[in-house]
Amino acid sequence: MRPDLSPLDQVPGQPNKVNAADPSAEPDSGEVAEKIARLRSELVRHERLYYVLDRPEIGDAEFDRMLRQLLELEEEFPELATPDSPTRRVGGAPRPGVEKAEHSSVMLSLDNAFDDDELAEFDRRVREGADRRVVSYVGELKLDGVSMAVRYAEGRLALALTRGDGISGEVITPNARTLRSLPLTVDRRLLSDSGIDRGFEVRGEVVMPKTAFATLNRRQAAEGGHVFANPRNAAAGTLRMLDPAVTAGRRLDFYGYSLQVYGQPWGESHWQSLDLMEELGFKINSHRQQLEGLEGLREFRDRWMDRRESLEYEIDGLVFKVDSTQDQRQLGATAKAPRWAIAAKPLAQQAETIIEDVDLQVGRTGAVTPRAHLKPTRIGGVTVARATLHNFDEIERLGLQIGDRVLVERSGDVIPKVLRVIRHGPDRNEIPVPSVCPVCSTALERPEGEVVWRCPNARCPARLKQSILHFGHRAAMDIDGLGEWLVEELVDAGHVRGLADLYRLDPLLLANLEKDSFLLAEDAAESLIDELAAARDRIDLGRVLYALNIPSVGPSVAAAIGRTHSGIGQLAAVTREALEASGCVNERQENSLQSFFNDPSNQTLVRDLETSGPPFNSVGDRRSGPPSAEGPVWDSQRLHSFIERLTRPAGDLPGAVAGIGGVLARHLVERGLVGRPSDLFRLEVAELARIPNPIRLGEKSAARVVNGLERSKQAPLQRLLYGLGIRHVGERTAELLAQHYRDLDAIAGASTEELAAVDEIGPLIAASVAAFFEDPGNRALIEELRQAGLRLKDPEPSQASASPEVAGKTFVLTGALSQMTRRQAREQIRSAGGKVTGSVSNNTDYLVAGDKPGSKLTRARELGVAILSEDDLRELLSV
Repeated sequence: MRPDLSPLDQVPGQPNKVNAADPSAEPDSGEVAEKIARLRSELVRHERLYYVLDRPEIGDAEFDRMLRQLLELEEEFPELATPDSPTRRVGGAPRPGVEKAEHSSVMLSLDNAFDDDELAEFDRRVREGADRRVVSYVGELKLDGVSMAVRYAEGRLALALTRGDGISGEVITPNARTLRSLPLTVDRRLLSDSGIDRGFEVRGEVVMPKTAFATLNRRQAAEGGHVFANPRNAAAGTLRMLDPAVTAGRRLDFYGYSLQVYGQPWGESHWQSLDLMEELGFKINSHRQQLEGLEGLREFRDRWMDRRESLEYEIDGLVFKVDSTQDQRQLGATAKAPRWAIAAKPLAQQAETIIEDVDLQVGRTGAVTPRAHLKPTRIGGVTVARATLHNFDEIERLGLQIGDRVLVERSGDVIPKVLRVIRHGPDRNEIPVPSVCPVCSTALERPEGEVVWRCPNARCPARLKQSILHFGHRAAMDIDGLGEWLVEELVDAGHVRGLADLYRLDPLLLANLEKDSFLLAEDAAESLIDELAAARDRIDLGRVLYALNIPSVGPSVAAAIGRTHSGIGQLAAVTREALEASGCVNERQENSLQSFFNDPSNQTLVRDLETSGPPFNSVGDRRSGPPSAEGPVWDSQRLHSFIERLTRPAGDLPGAVAGIGGVLARHLVERGLVGRPSDLFRLEVAELARIPNPIRLGEKSAARVVNGLERSKQAPLQRLLYGLGIRHVGERTAELLAQHYRDLDAIAGASTEELAAVDEIGPLIAASVAAFFEDPGNRALIEELRQAGLRLKDPEPSQASASPEVAGKTFVLTGALSQMTRRQAREQIRSAGGKVTGSVSNNTDYLVAGDKPGSKLTRARELGVAILSEDDLRELLSV
């Protein structure tokens, strides 16, 4: 259905002519503005119909025509262009770099339930915490994509953030604008009626549909680009592209799952918020359902877990949420996950296979973990070739040896594990307990009371690699671009022998580092082999003729000749008169064909094609069986050209093969995998999956790493402390120690007893911290980091900001703050000498209560704790 766009319809590419009677007349600005508004309205409506409701009314060509028309009008009348126009979805200038911003409230993870017992336990905890006999839930599919938060101000998209570390994320607003399922504007009247006209936020998942993923990977392989392992990785890579035009060229969908105002859930129920998001124009998963009690959770789980493969997008389980927002507030959250929601993961899937070998992995703390190499087997749609064995006590408990048939289990994204031995292998081999580190040959130690053997060598390359990755993690020093392959190369080449060496890296050295990579992943190679097999039966004479690259013979002429001749040999022998009589070529094309087939070198190639079997022998003589392996080796340039033209889309010629482009064709020829056209159809998966394609880091990526290292020098003490990888020191412990001492030297000089006296730091952690700083190598590392310019001490609270009301006092925050984020409030309290904890107790001095405070407010009142509003806090802080 084409919308009525008169009277201003025009032919794209032609000037706007508003007054047909007087083409030279200046267009009336009012009429142009009216037309632009009408075009925008129609385009927005059709975007929603196609990308959100899946009910398109017009074809792609008609939509593109309208979009071009609007773009031309906006270019001619730039004063009428607006930031929320559908034309802005095509992607603007590349972003200059990575910018970060804080979330309005922490984006938490979800706890998992892998079986019925864990689901029942979740329901029990919720019923007790909410004081209800039966709880109402909402069941949703857990889309396997990338989390994104989008904020709107005055009805317009203002900011889009990735999840990041949950506290802050990357600003990807230009990229988000290219997602056609994400509204750029929403109905202001509807917002006003809902009481959220000042601004709101929608959190959701960005996914790449399975069909779009398959198309993208075929294109990437054909162009020699990166082939993605799964749709989630493809969505993540696409969404975070610095150039939003790349994002615009790939199909991504945004599904909203949470509506928030001032960082808190909107409305009386989660279901109500989903309905409002849908009414506002957001794409909401249609398979959601209101559920009652544990039985409702079980029924929803049993219905959808077995239907995952039939969906148009990947899911990695289900999500169950308490529907009542009042109950959500009462239940609260842990440091990592809300207590009112859980992710139900697919039930553990099992398969039998054989242990082919066992190798050893060395972790950051020196732990040596045995890992089983399995005969590859499919479990839950995934090929599994490795499984953890945990430790050598577990191997002994299982009675496991190499060669045994075992039962392997995979649960969700958890590393597969060996459950038990099914049958002893005929030629079993014991798995010996190692005495030395498999990487550095240092004698292993087994600390008293532990089941794990450890490498004590702090300079062990394997430990160093893991330590560097941990140090650069976003929760630690947050060094952008410091990925696994780069760390491997830096350590293996001897460029980095300790953490401090990172800060001495030369940008030019970084830029010239190369990564060993392969042109095709194994699954892409399998798909390509299938494509070639299918193309073998579709290729006709017209396609072969076009592939020979005869001058003046394009796709349409090749197709016409193919329809009137029986085979390449017959065509090569045809006379000029017969060609002319066929009526499908002109004189120039006749001359070109005659000249080509009279050339002795070309005659050799034609004979090779005729004798090489399907798909090149004569039509009507398509013998079964593989192509002949005998014949002359073609000139590499001719062969490269032939393969590329044989497989690429060309007019209406059949036989195109998605996945073969110029880059792959060149590799196939240069590496001797294809010496003549028929070799193309004898390729094997293993050959295709082993084509190397080294990737150079490059100047831009090197600059990103160097800039990340420079920024990390100013990281707060708690990040550095966590990044050092001290055993038993997680993010929370690092925060507590940094908050108490504010100086790494003070922590290093504290005794075990002094460390244990710090709130929430027990004797085990205290002993581990003290042992770390007693080690001479670690003390030398601290000095090297100091010389490199890292900040080892948090600034003391300024005298101007410190006051008796704040300094030394303990604060607890609850509810949503409107004038600052919780993180900002915590940092300002700490910089003024105060302390922030997560729970109300007799030691709490102040509770800061924002909008919709939870149970902490009740507890504070019971204990007589002073309660502050956000304005009270700002006054105390003199903000």
